[in-house]
Amino acid sequence: MTYPESYDLRNLSYVTPVKNQVNGGNCWAFASYASLESYLLINENITYDFSENNLKNLMGSYSKNGTDFNPNNGGNEFMAAAYLSRWSGPVLESQDPYDATSVYSEEFNATYYVQDIAFLERRENALDNDKIKYVLLNYSPVAVSLYYSSSYYNYSSYSYYYNDSNKVANHMVTVVGWDDNYNASLFKVEAPGNGAFIVKNSFGTGFGDEGYFYISYYDSALAGYNDLAEGNIGGFAILNIEETDVYKTNYQYDILGYNLGWGYDSETGWFASKYNSSSNNPLTAVATYFFSENSEYSLYVYVNEELKLTQNGTIEIPGYRTIILNSPVLLNEGDEFKVVIKSTTPGYNYPIPIEAQIDNYSKATSNPNETFISEDGINWVDLYSAKTNASVCLKVFTGYATNLTMQILANTTGYIENEYIQYILNITNNYDTSKQVNISAILDSGANIISTYVSKGSYDVNTNIWSINEIGTNETVQLILNTQIINVGNVTNTFNLVSKLYNLNNITSINITLVNKNYSYIVLDDVGESYPSSII
Repeated sequence: MTYPESYDLRNLSYVTPVKNQVNGGNCWAFASYASLESYLLINENITYDFSENNLKNLMGSYSKNGTDFNPNNGGNEFMAAAYLSRWSGPVLESQDPYDATSVYSEEFNATYYVQDIAFLERRENALDNDKIKYVLLNYSPVAVSLYYSSSYYNYSSYSYYYNDSNKVANHMVTVVGWDDNYNASLFKVEAPGNGAFIVKNSFGTGFGDEGYFYISYYDSALAGYNDLAEGNIGGFAILNIEETDVYKTNYQYDILGYNLGWGYDSETGWFASKYNSSSNNPLTAVATYFFSENSEYSLYVYVNEELKLTQNGTIEIPGYRTIILNSPVLLNEGDEFKVVIKSTTPGYNYPIPIEAQIDNYSKATSNPNETFISEDGINWVDLYSAKTNASVCLKVFTGYATNLTMQILANTTGYIENEYIQYILNITNNYDTSKQVNISAILDSGANIISTYVSKGSYDVNTNIWSINEIGTNETVQLILNTQIINVGNVTNTFNLVSKLYNLNNITSINITLVNKNYSYIVLDDVGESYPSSII
């Protein structure tokens, strides 16, 4: 793939206002949210201001579900991913305003569910920048780490170049663009070649070029290049989010997120999580971590020890990734279900993502018989016995499910030409609120619509589609079609239903047939049950 010589999200109005972390060590939260806020500007054309305060406090040592990090004293992109993937956020700045000294925050409902986050591989050299450019051009800005000291900053050109190799990264910024021709002589010490990333900082608009500065491609600690810190990655970026009505339940054991890779001296490893269903909602997706480009997976879903789904795929961009199941897996409340993943991560021998208890980082806990690991997919080990207070990072999501039933009635036992006939369609929902319900009427050419009535939504007489934004739990909605018979012969009308949510009842269509003159009519649903006529 070829890239333009320069690119700048500021010129496209795809950046949110620069913020100020003040004296709090919370750059990681600001850099992560700069990616998310721009993602929403790019994809939804909506400007959000999310709460870094909520993120850093709920992931800090004063929170019941936090790490050992003292709020305002540092963090990392893995903590941001843990907070977002467990659906603690994002929440709005107005709900929890930033305070560089605060340590406590209230929990709120997430505004969106973040389902895919890129964890880019480290830069291998000064010109290994295509991974960052690709994600920035196609998804969102990339939060990256660097070693920052004012002694390497050129205040007149707003440029930065760290040319040593003995320092660990101590700051995070967000890449919003690049300039391949940025002159090497503009840095405080001339770089070996031209080129710089344009980055958004969190020191307020008084720093740099209204909060932005240039950092040399040749910086020796940028995006993991020559970084001495174990575990640092090459970049963090938002790849996909979902509205909060897409998934209902997040089954998870790894609320503190990934912090350890596990392997068997091989690129391939097997891991599994087991849960008990708390509802009848179907399984619709799973999520885990991959740390190599073009990782391959095989996925197996078992319900009460019976294999229900097998699925294979490739993950091109590494990171926290959601895999949407090819078909929903049905559950009953109380069912035991297990998700098994075989993961192959090219060039990386720790393919099993783990949340572990680590001194001065994580007080993770776990229980026996929750998550499992295997070298070959045959011989399994309870992870609890292999490493106490560790869990496999494997989340499982259920979708909202509706239980729509349809009933159709007619006010006649037969018909003659030019007779007026009234059809009544009742739809009842017996489960979660159903979203975006559309019923299309396939009307016989022998019937002509005279008038319509709907108790909810709207009916388009041109397309014969009844559109309903939502049908609540235990709600019944009604459509009445007043028609006139214009041709002789049996008349059959079919009604097809489509909903945004999975329909537990699995009814998608019903039909009604009226038999000419002296014959009684027949009304059928999808299981062949007949209904009596209703005289209106």
